[in-house]
Amino acid sequence: MNVNSSIYNGLVEERPTSGAAVAAVISVIGTSDLHGAIFPLDYSTGFAQNVGLAKIYTYVKSVRAANANTMLIDNGDTIQGTPLSYYYDMIDQKSEYPMMKIMGAMGYDTWTLGNHDFNYGLTTLIRIIGNAKKENISVLSANTYNTDDTNFVKPYIIKSFTVKGNTIKVAVLGLTTKCIPIWEDPVHYQGLHFNDLVDEAKKWVPIVRAAGADVVIVSAHTGITALSDIIPENQADLIAEQVSGIDAILCGHAHTGKTYSFINPDGKVIPIVEPNNGDRIFSQIDISVDAFGNYASVNAYNVTLTDAIVADLDILALAKSYQDATLAYTNTVIGKSTNVFEGREQLTKPSTIIELVNKVKANAAAVELSFAAPLSLTAMVPKGDVKRQDIMGSYAYENYLFGLKMTGRQLRNWLEWSVRYYKQVDSAADLIVKDPVLKIADHNLDQLYGATYDIDLTWPACTVDVNGKVITSNRIKNLKINGVLVKNTEFLKVAINNYRYNGAGGFMAAAGFVPGSLATKDSTFYDSGKTLGDDGQVRNMMFKYVQDKGTISPTNSDNWKISAVPISE
Repeated sequence: MNVNSSIYNGLVEERPTSGAAVAAVISVIGTSDLHGAIFPLDYSTGFAQNVGLAKIYTYVKSVRAANANTMLIDNGDTIQGTPLSYYYDMIDQKSEYPMMKIMGAMGYDTWTLGNHDFNYGLTTLIRIIGNAKKENISVLSANTYNTDDTNFVKPYIIKSFTVKGNTIKVAVLGLTTKCIPIWEDPVHYQGLHFNDLVDEAKKWVPIVRAAGADVVIVSAHTGITALSDIIPENQADLIAEQVSGIDAILCGHAHTGKTYSFINPDGKVIPIVEPNNGDRIFSQIDISVDAFGNYASVNAYNVTLTDAIVADLDILALAKSYQDATLAYTNTVIGKSTNVFEGREQLTKPSTIIELVNKVKANAAAVELSFAAPLSLTAMVPKGDVKRQDIMGSYAYENYLFGLKMTGRQLRNWLEWSVRYYKQVDSAADLIVKDPVLKIADHNLDQLYGATYDIDLTWPACTVDVNGKVITSNRIKNLKINGVLVKNTEFLKVAINNYRYNGAGGFMAAAGFVPGSLATKDSTFYDSGKTLGDDGQVRNMMFKYVQDKGTISPTNSDNWKISAVPISE
């Protein structure tokens, strides 16, 4: 398949070309992982950024102006991620939800649910689904079921287009990653269960075809299977390879901004497109129709926003009141800082920004030890006035806090699992880099506060058994608390977030815990959600920490280091 690149009004397009004659086209524009982005703005820095619905709409309008036969669909993780989305998730729950208001104005046809759309629980999600329906947006997820096995929302829609005197019916089938129970508090999806995506696609595609669909587009909030996966969160490639009757897939969740192709059971090439988060890269699937008005083929490609594209003024105006209320909230000063908290080198060195997060968590759980991972390399808290936005930029998620009792061996294994992140070195001159094969996400590089330790990268990464428990480990050396080596058999109390507690990243399994088991519950001594409600969110705890202190000062314990030469213990 050939690819032609072109630039239109600040947009870079990569268009596959088949060489076949095309009489007409139906265009399906797809976004995914918008994470609350309407304005072309990085809220943490205040600088312009090539993201958001206002910029995307400029492209959508240009396509529609040339071709009325256009659909607009979204693939989930839509209502979490910016201060604006948070404000209307948690603070103002009366106004129409801004993402649905803007998506309605843009003429979105569908919204497939993503895992982060469950972050605020069903009360919030159902409220926003109601707003979507008001805006004539069909909410999809074929594999999400109520306890009585009825669908939670619509499984699919079919939209008809008249092309060359013939009717072409285009179906969009929505699927949501099945791993939500691993990440979320059970209360957030109470009464729901999430079936396997491949199984559900095999069930629903024939139904959709029987309902008259000429073209089937799967909108699946799941990515492409990767070596770093330790849970089945990414299944888009498996859907393409194992399910007949699909013409193209819009996937998401992994934020790759890439295109792929796989061969289905019938030998047909199935294109997959995946946007980037905030949709600095979004996707388009062009359905080719021949001179007789019959479906011929699909071309799928990505479109990249550039600095030259101008945000749509109507969308900016429509969202202004939402933005004004958000900024009034986020610009509120909650304290002062004597110096800058930053983390530019947090992937390879201890940092003041992660130490701040860990201090807050340890303080809240009344423990010495706490784990936190990098969430943003640009996160910082400035010297002088500290605003809510500074904290929100430093801790982007609505996680809760758990206190977990573990042995010294479990603590070590947790760290061993974390430092798989790094590539093994062959010589002292080698650079310290992420393992290029495993490609572990930065947010799965847990760093321990309250202890000192060395990371010896002359050793290979740990290995695990069939349950994911660490069985060989040699990278963590000199693990000490208050200068004393940690014994494998001693019991320790550690603060972790709910994302880890529920199994995300594989850390619980690596340490020998089974999330939800009686043994794990017995080892749990603190649950901030149960104790404090919404005030138990880590970010809200950080707000209170700053407010209570009045003035905060950055500290760096410099408590761990990485070595490219052997370390003795």
